[in-house]
Amino acid sequence: MIIDLHNHSTQTLPAYLALVPTGPVNASLLTPHAMKWAPDLWLFDLRSCCDFWRRRAQSEGITPLSLIQRHLTAQGLDTAAGADHPWQAVLMLGALRERGLKGLVLKASSFGQRLFDQVPWQTWFAAADQLRIHLDALPRHRKHDITCELAQLKRAVSRMNVTQLKGFTSVTGGAMQRRYGPMIAAMWRWTHAGTSIDGFPWVAWQPLQRPTHQRVLDYACWEWDQLSPLIGQDLDRLCLDPAWDRSDHLTQLNWELVFDDLQELTVPIGFRHPHHLHGEQGHHKTTLTRMRERYFATIAHRTQQGDDRTLAVISWRLSVASWFRIPERQNELFISLGRADQNRVHNLENRLHVPLKRYACTADFLPEESFCEGEPSQDDPMKSSRQLCAQLRPIYVYRTARPRQQPRRHGQFLERIQVKWWRQSEGQPMSRDYYSLREGMSRSWLYRDQQGDWYEHGLFS
Repeated sequence: MIIDLHNHSTQTLPAYLALVPTGPVNASLLTPHAMKWAPDLWLFDLRSCCDFWRRRAQSEGITPLSLIQRHLTAQGLDTAAGADHPWQAVLMLGALRERGLKGLVLKASSFGQRLFDQVPWQTWFAAADQLRIHLDALPRHRKHDITCELAQLKRAVSRMNVTQLKGFTSVTGGAMQRRYGPMIAAMWRWTHAGTSIDGFPWVAWQPLQRPTHQRVLDYACWEWDQLSPLIGQDLDRLCLDPAWDRSDHLTQLNWELVFDDLQELTVPIGFRHPHHLHGEQGHHKTTLTRMRERYFATIAHRTQQGDDRTLAVISWRLSVASWFRIPERQNELFISLGRADQNRVHNLENRLHVPLKRYACTADFLPEESFCEGEPSQDDPMKSSRQLCAQLRPIYVYRTARPRQQPRRHGQFLERIQVKWWRQSEGQPMSRDYYSLREGMSRSWLYRDQQGDWYEHGLFS
């Protein structure tokens, strides 16, 4: 049986995804954060990439879940479960496999919730046995031996002849802790109301080989203008590393510096959005901007230590710390105008300290209320009308119109609008006449109300 995504799931991406591999699995699928839970089960942490997939889906005019499902289908993966906790995702996937169901099912959906309510104890204990293996592999100070507690719980469930978890719905986490210990109680909380992964043995998958490139300078150097061309060459060579290809997107780059006093320092270069390093071969403006910022911060920190001789760099190594892969078929969509614009915005945000604000049109005729902060809709029925109206209005609009003196000339008349009369007090103006006025090198957006007062409301240039 195949579960239809559109009929049985919400359209919100889950925090975690569990899937059954049908062959060798690319650990950088969907996100740079993955865990091999079992030989036949992988976990993916989508929290760091939800915004990326949401915007990618919006640019293609589909829902984020539809995009994820298409991505999984292209990889030959037909059974997956999503939830807000990795433990719940594991249990959901176990319930799917037990019933022979295929598809992408979320615990937050109505179908997923009904399915989760019927998870058998057999599935829960199988997941607990695998959890015990991961707990045993943890360092000594984090280990929890739950063998005896699990055996005790299995005997209790067998004596009560309960087959499904819902038979224990009334049992609280405190009661489980008093009888079976803190780890079993934590697993019980993860099952029913878990969003925090505190105590969960998440072991990130580490690739056998990472793209790296090392450079040893002929002489010590500390000037960025001398370092940046060499770093650009190294980034180009990094793109040619056989450990990854053009479909990989960078999320963190490690820059391991060695100074002339032989002190070593690793500078992490993070990106707000997954960065397509191969797409900037030849200039690498985004990566170099981020590295320049971190380099000067590092130099400033070392200068405070009072030893100017330690500022010069004699060698470094670049290594890709984390990345994830997007299929080539989807990369081809970058040729569209919308995708190219989105890519430029992401690159700009990767260079800046703060995210760019996005604005969407609203169904309002007042200029100051005709937009709001948010994502623009791709299926706006009034899009053509708004575009015609926008030709008469500037991009830069003041939050509040500024009173000004009457200009010597009115300028070019643009439009007349009515204000919201139900908000106005008696005697207040009910309409505005907008003009475009060029004064010197600037072109202003002005309006005159019915009382003859003038206001500046924006700038064309």
